[in-house]
Amino acid sequence: MTFRLSIGQRSAGRNRFASGDVVAISEEDRFALIADGFGGQVGKNAAEAAVAAAVEALGGGHPMTTVMASAHEAAHRIVVDSAAVGNAGVSLVAAAFGGGVLRLAHVGHARAYLCRQGPLAFPPEAANKYVPTVQAQGRELCCLTQDHTSVCSMVERGHLTRERGLRHPLRARVTKALGSAQPPSADLFKTKLHVGDRLLLCSDGAWDCLQAEELLAVLAGGSAQAACDELAQRAQAQGARDDVSILVVAFDDEDSGDTPRGDQSELAPPR
Repeated sequence: MTFRLSIGQRSAGRNRFASGDVVAISEEDRFALIADGFGGQVGKNAAEAAVAAAVEALGGGHPMTTVMASAHEAAHRIVVDSAAVGNAGVSLVAAAFGGGVLRLAHVGHARAYLCRQGPLAFPPEAANKYVPTVQAQGRELCCLTQDHTSVCSMVERGHLTRERGLRHPLRARVTKALGSAQPPSADLFKTKLHVGDRLLLCSDGAWDCLQAEELLAVLAGGSAQAACDELAQRAQAQGARDDVSILVVAFDDEDSGDTPRGDQSELAPPR
């Protein structure tokens, strides 16, 4: 199925300085991604290199495993050349959405959420134990990615409650990143898209201070760009601790506003 796409994007630096995140979008090749470098200027340079490599691979139609491997190699070269191995790296979430199918890959703590009219019925064993799925006014929002952080791992293993994890001072410290000494294994996800779906990609500066219920309320109404603008403004108003980068992709019908429910078994576990 061919969708009519609309993509919104908003980035804002912490304390009004230039953002350290890197964002890329292609409506023609149907992909979007956000990278978040850590480790000062080395991390920023590594994020830019990772995004450039990922964009080239996505534009060439390569599988997501190749996209992430290319991004890691590019980031690793920057980190090694700067003698910053172990002190700098990149979180990256990449989404390709050609042919009516969403393909995701991520490493680190940049996130992807999907908002849909009707339920997103994942099997119980695939439920995200750290980020709750929320429902309101017939819509549902699910986080499709699992943070690669020690806090998320502790919550998943039952060593820490979700409530304590959301307030933990080390909740944004990653355990897996592009550019690290060893190539990280990326988490992959694939599902069919439905008319009316809204895909949200964001850096930790956004999700750290915006609750899932708030994300759903904003995504459920207005355009993709309006949603980005409002979420970024809310994150900054709530004292975002890091740079805020937000992408929203709206998948609408070329011919009508009907929203098919589809077979929920189309959804793969978010791992």
